[in-house]
Amino acid sequence: MLAGVVWLAVCVALALKSDPMLTGIVFFAPFTLGPHAVSHWLCFVLRSNRSAVLLGIGMLAYVVFFFVVYIDVFYVHMDPQSSIALMFVGFVSLPVMIPVWLGAFALERGVKERAKLKGEAAAGGNDPDCVKERASGDLAHSSR
Repeated sequence: MLAGVVWLAVCVALALKSDPMLTGIVFFAPFTLGPHAVSHWLCFVLRSNRSAVLLGIGMLAYVVFFFVVYIDVFYVHMDPQSSIALMFVGFVSLPVMIPVWLGAFALERGVKERAKLKGEAAAGGNDPDCVKERASGDLAHSSR
């Protein structure tokens, strides 16, 4: 829900600063919202809570960075060509966003490995081969 509101706010901000309103969204959105879109996609792909928290922090940092650049471009250093800086926001954020995405993948992998180990440990007690080994081991100890 909150992410949808952020997307709407960014699209409205871009549309308000464009001469034809739709041009701002169509032209700048792929560049400015690209890393945000990748993070949203990863939230749907990676299902662990740890990954979602890390991606949420990354998205929040990206939105703050975007609005700092947006305010600087349109209100602090006003220049007819300053809006071109929005095209580079997505690229400039990649040195931070790529480690966030890789960290989310690593957290997801760790959660899956822990779940797999827990599943194997739980299933190991019911595995027929393990039961046979225990039974033969118990018989060996009882026959001594």
